[in-house]
Amino acid sequence: MKVKAQIESAAVSGEGEVSVAEDGFTLSTLFDTAFVPWSEVGALAFEDYTLTVAAAGDAYRISKLGADGEPLYNHMLAAYNDKVRACLFVGGEPAVTASANGVPVEVYGDCVVTLPPDLGARRVPLAFATGFRDEDYTVTIDVADGSSYAFSKLGYDTAPFSKAVQEGIKALREQTIAQIGEIDKAITPQQSAKVARLMPLGAAAPMGAVRAVAPTLADALEERLAQSRAAETYPAFRELCDPDEICVGFRKVDSRPDFSKYQKDFSEGALPPSDGSQSDPASPEGEDSNSDFSSGKVFPGSAGGGLAGMLQGGGMSDIINNVIPREVAESTPDSYILWLIAPVAPGVCAVEFAGGDDAAAATFVYRYGDAAVSSEAAAAQSATDATGAAAWDAFRLKLNMALEAIDFKREVIRLTDEELREPEYELYRMASDRNEALRTVRAHFAGRAIHRSMDSWKKQLQGL
Repeated sequence: MKVKAQIESAAVSGEGEVSVAEDGFTLSTLFDTAFVPWSEVGALAFEDYTLTVAAAGDAYRISKLGADGEPLYNHMLAAYNDKVRACLFVGGEPAVTASANGVPVEVYGDCVVTLPPDLGARRVPLAFATGFRDEDYTVTIDVADGSSYAFSKLGYDTAPFSKAVQEGIKALREQTIAQIGEIDKAITPQQSAKVARLMPLGAAAPMGAVRAVAPTLADALEERLAQSRAAETYPAFRELCDPDEICVGFRKVDSRPDFSKYQKDFSEGALPPSDGSQSDPASPEGEDSNSDFSSGKVFPGSAGGGLAGMLQGGGMSDIINNVIPREVAESTPDSYILWLIAPVAPGVCAVEFAGGDDAAAATFVYRYGDAAVSSEAAAAQSATDATGAAAWDAFRLKLNMALEAIDFKREVIRLTDEELREPEYELYRMASDRNEALRTVRAHFAGRAIHRSMDSWKKQLQGL
């Protein structure tokens, strides 16, 4: 959409033209042109026939629009909201679209999204809902982190909105119970229901609490960890901290990959490039992120072994795990990414992913509570006192909620602020602006312990 207008701003001023695109809008006059990406926009408003956009430290006033004023605003707002939905990782079509207190709201299968014309957009995660009320024409959702969202003045959409939210909460619970049953075939329905409250959508929960409810599930998770790329780090974490406090979670990836593009490579005996063969760019020596700490052992998904070796190992699963890039192999049905959070010291926790792009490349380390301010204070603090326990519970919840909010896009929780400003991380930057849990986790990132050898890993971990 292109509209002629009078433009006033620090960057561009004069009679010109406004052009709206998917990624932003362009302002142009006879001598100047400026492109403003939606990721830099903080607010949009249309009042007194003037459209105002606050973005990147500038205020763009667009006037003399005539009959095109409101259509232009609506078009810009629609494009802006499309970008906001993308950064909130919202997929599919909403079950209900309504207006609450004059703000557009949408109910999806896993969240409720609010879309004000500013940085106030929010994604309310139904998986972490702890309370629900529909009274006095107001629908209220309580969330595990203590936040509460009240939606009122919904009009005739009150009942459909309320029903869609309740159905979403129930469906996510049923999904969680089904996935728990896939991991532990021996678990009882009663145990699954209790675990679903501990691990909504596979959120990481303390192994002690899981074992107290469902011992067979705890055993099944540890068995999977023993067969994963966390096979050595998990026992190390058990030595560093209380094993019952180590939180283990799982993430199911169930989209079916298209294997047809690999048939030619199989028939010609060629191996397509494997993501598993890449080295960790942050590693001082470029070590292979797929190698074990010791004796050169190679896990499935690495570049080692060749096609003949895979065939000797027997079975299509070996071929899939070794030849097809790891991110594709992991998207086969019944594939699970495991991850853990270990409280390695008072106020310090380590995050390890046992599957996916970050698997075995590095351990992410975070300082929270008193440790975020003073390591000496953290060392003096008892790990079992009320303050320490509360800080630990709160931070691991933030980690769970941050990862759920960004659809488990793990690199964003360790990117520096400088890296986050790069164009390729535009959606992550927008997500961080609109998600408190993600901002909290990012603010407490302390560094990474690169996986080279067990000794060097432990030294790095202790140094962070």
